[in-house]
Amino acid sequence: MSTYSAIPNDLEAFWMPFTANQQFKSNPRMLVSAENMHYKSQDGRDILDGTAGLWCVNAGHKREKIVSAIQAQVEELDYAPAFQMGHPKAFALANKLVEITPEDMNHVFFTNSGSESVETALKIAIAYQRMRGEASRTRLIGRERGYHGVNFGGISVGGIVNNRKMFGALLSGVDHLPHTHLPDLNSFSKGQPEHGLELANDLERIIKLHDASTIAAVIVEPVSGSTGVLIPPVGYLERLRALCDHYGILLIFDEVITGFGRLGTPFAADYFGVVPDIICAAKGLTNGIIPMGAVIVKDEIYTQFMTGPKDTIELFHGYTYSGNPVAAAAAIATLEVYEEDDLFLRASELAAHWQEALHSLADHPFVIDIRNIGLIGAIELEPIQEHPTKRAFSAFLRAFERGCLIRTTGDIIALSPPLIINKAQIDELVACIGDVLSELE
Repeated sequence: MSTYSAIPNDLEAFWMPFTANQQFKSNPRMLVSAENMHYKSQDGRDILDGTAGLWCVNAGHKREKIVSAIQAQVEELDYAPAFQMGHPKAFALANKLVEITPEDMNHVFFTNSGSESVETALKIAIAYQRMRGEASRTRLIGRERGYHGVNFGGISVGGIVNNRKMFGALLSGVDHLPHTHLPDLNSFSKGQPEHGLELANDLERIIKLHDASTIAAVIVEPVSGSTGVLIPPVGYLERLRALCDHYGILLIFDEVITGFGRLGTPFAADYFGVVPDIICAAKGLTNGIIPMGAVIVKDEIYTQFMTGPKDTIELFHGYTYSGNPVAAAAAIATLEVYEEDDLFLRASELAAHWQEALHSLADHPFVIDIRNIGLIGAIELEPIQEHPTKRAFSAFLRAFERGCLIRTTGDIIALSPPLIINKAQIDELVACIGDVLSELE
């Protein structure tokens, strides 16, 4: 056993992210290994992964091809500078990635995370508007209940209250569209809900308030994941695209969660048939194994930056680890696994079974909504008065005790299993959740 496999005697040094540190450290839940669809807990139990780690392990755990690619790359080239220097793997990855991106999106800027991808996309959008003679376009439009990472730009355009309220002044010049969650009209929808297209028209109100000449970009998640799986109403994304086109505003899709097969297609842009100007990606790009993100832009955006003298830097932005060799090797291997195992098609073919299994829980206690699309699902629970989030967190703890990993956000159980899941494992996961729901108070 590795020196670091056992639980340390002192857990205080690590300040854990998005975690009730005091609760966790009083009764820690440790994962010590993983393979395929399961984690192994520190006490030796198999834990069925119902969340693909954190929306990222789309190809399942401990995939030999990815592990071998990482090992070989470390031995060959561990690090290379990204500024004014290159290495073959970063270019090979970019070329492989644009093979599956939507039409006319053929240029990639590498980052280290979804948060950095969002920051990069926002900066590129504002800089692009300046480059084309629209320097007054600096305003950014996000959406209520949107999640775009945890850097200042991301939480500014994001719309989750708890992510924003403790950090004082955020970016100025930001406005927000209303969210699309309409439980009175769309509860227990299967796939895209029918009601809510008109909410996209609020963009026109914001445009009239600030004037189109001040707005650089609109950023939305095609499917809002971390806020509880909010699925766009029929026609909603198409309407946003049309308004952005009409007013000269860039449309950014944050596909950190929906990218790489989560909806049964390479990107949500393919699933919905709506092509944005910029896509933010991360998570499934490397199967979650090594931090890496990507910003994919339309040809016209990249070309606009390439109009100056050849010996000048076109974009004063980047990261020490942009296109890191080991991360690039992991990503190339990950894309090959997706292709060789036909995992995007597999997710598409499993979606119907996933849908029916989830909705079989509709009659369980405290369930007030179930929604799904692709291999994403959400079970919304009635909150306990004066104790919001407590019921769902109790479900999370009970599920772990029963051998299933789920995720909760507010009083919503969010699910996104690895794309290698089979029908029997879907049934096992749903049965586990059903047992948990029957025990809740």
